[in-house]
Amino acid sequence: MEKIKLNIFQVCILILLFAISCTNDKTDELTEKAVIGSLNTLENRQFIKDVFTEGTDLNNQLKTFSESQEFNRESEYQDIDQIIAEYEECTDCLSEYKNFLIPFFQEMKHLNLENEILSKIQDYELRLEDTDFDELIKDNLRFTLFSFKEATKYVINNYELTNDTLRSGGCGRALGQGLVSGFAVGCIRGGLTGAAGGTVALPGVGTVTGAVGGCIVGGAVGGVITGFTSWLWCAIK
Repeated sequence: MEKIKLNIFQVCILILLFAISCTNDKTDELTEKAVIGSLNTLENRQFIKDVFTEGTDLNNQLKTFSESQEFNRESEYQDIDQIIAEYEECTDCLSEYKNFLIPFFQEMKHLNLENEILSKIQDYELRLEDTDFDELIKDNLRFTLFSFKEATKYVINNYELTNDTLRSGGCGRALGQGLVSGFAVGCIRGGLTGAAGGTVALPGVGTVTGAVGGCIVGGAVGGVITGFTSWLWCAIK
């Protein structure tokens, strides 16, 4: 359980760093910008794209944080199976999402190559369209997979950020497990915040309320940042 606590602390730092706020505001005090529907919006996708676009403020913050010794110390404490189990037991995380994502996570955690991860994400994008999920659930899962794909594509296209040892593909496992652990911990944290009447806000987009919204936003952002930073630390060792 101590390792889970360390990762929850880590993701909270990430969320704060990227201007995504967890507050104790009551839902009746939210502004009209509150996002209560699908999170798979152009604005939210653009936020993720900006994190992985060279030269943006968000991308500069990502690289600065990724290179910090503080993250390096935290990233050493990850028990991927325990984190997945914690997500599976999360009562504020809906079963429809868990039933789709847990098999995906179990496959992702074993992948060694970055291109294998990208292929697996694309495979699950196709699988998602064949499910009989409610369209809102599909849309939120589309946003989750889109976020994972943007982080993975950025890694594949930016090998020059690291030394030549990365080119053997030896850090794909760090990327995959970072995506999984970051999502699971961020989702649990965001779900707890939302269920307690708090809000999770994307800058310039609006606030997300409720366990589902908090879980998806916290999971998507926590996953992509933890995935990238875990990969980068592996690559520059």
